[in-house]
Amino acid sequence: PLLTDPDPRMRAAACKLLAPDQVDGTTQPLARNVAAALEARLDDEDGRVRGAAAEGLRFAVADGLSDAALARCVAMLVDRHPVAREAAEGLLYDERRRLGPHVPTILAQLDRSPDDEARGQQLRFLSGPPGPPSDTVVAAWIAAVGSPSPTVVSSGLYALARARPIDPTALAKVLPALEARLASPAHVETAAWVLGLYGPRAGRATEAVDRAAAAGSRAAGIALPAVRGDTATWIALLTDDVQNYRSHASLRDLRSLGAAAGMAVPTLREVLDPKDRRSAPSAAFRADVEATIRAIERAASK
Repeated sequence: PLLTDPDPRMRAAACKLLAPDQVDGTTQPLARNVAAALEARLDDEDGRVRGAAAEGLRFAVADGLSDAALARCVAMLVDRHPVAREAAEGLLYDERRRLGPHVPTILAQLDRSPDDEARGQQLRFLSGPPGPPSDTVVAAWIAAVGSPSPTVVSSGLYALARARPIDPTALAKVLPALEARLASPAHVETAAWVLGLYGPRAGRATEAVDRAAAAGSRAAGIALPAVRGDTATWIALLTDDVQNYRSHASLRDLRSLGAAAGMAVPTLREVLDPKDRRSAPSAAFRADVEATIRAIERAASK
């Protein structure tokens, strides 16, 4: 009954009471009927209640959000109540691989973002779904990289690093945008890092990366050999990205290198079996790492 109390403070408190317990530092999954009750509050008229419901659902639904709740959280990305919006962002981060069907909605509501931070978060979420991004999504990221807002630029660069489109048509537009950011003191390090992850595919940017390195950019100095075509440096950058940022795009690129990526296998095995169990990969990422190891070892055996 408290979930439908006329007082929004009581409804928010009820959502918090339903939040899952922790046992030995591990969040216990919610029963489906409890999750459904919290999901229903995502439509509450009060932002505090919406936020409390989203917070209660994070890490707690064993089989993931329902499709309806996922759609509601996507709509909450432009919620005018900061608490609700931030809680939805946290919840969607855990569901980002399921956002493919919601990409058109996110694109459509970008211009309704209440501030640059909210816009930036949506740009990042566009890099969550597996598979190559659409031309429209790539165009949104390129526009973000050229934005006057440092927050939006950072999000555009992050999204390009995570999705890393390699279609020739996309590359012809992405690389000039990244090169242009090498001239920006606020973003040169990130732009150079992204170009390094592209490795030889970013060869047309060699001169721009060289200039940035000569001007003192550490990231550009590290990226330059990879951009010039040094495979060992590129593999090292990709491996670091997998280990520290759980990058599916870098796994894709390691697979493309075949037997040459053999030097990455020991680190990939460490990712599968980390010393700190809290760093254990998700099921989807584990499967991708295992597939990458198999592909590299299969290529090496030929």
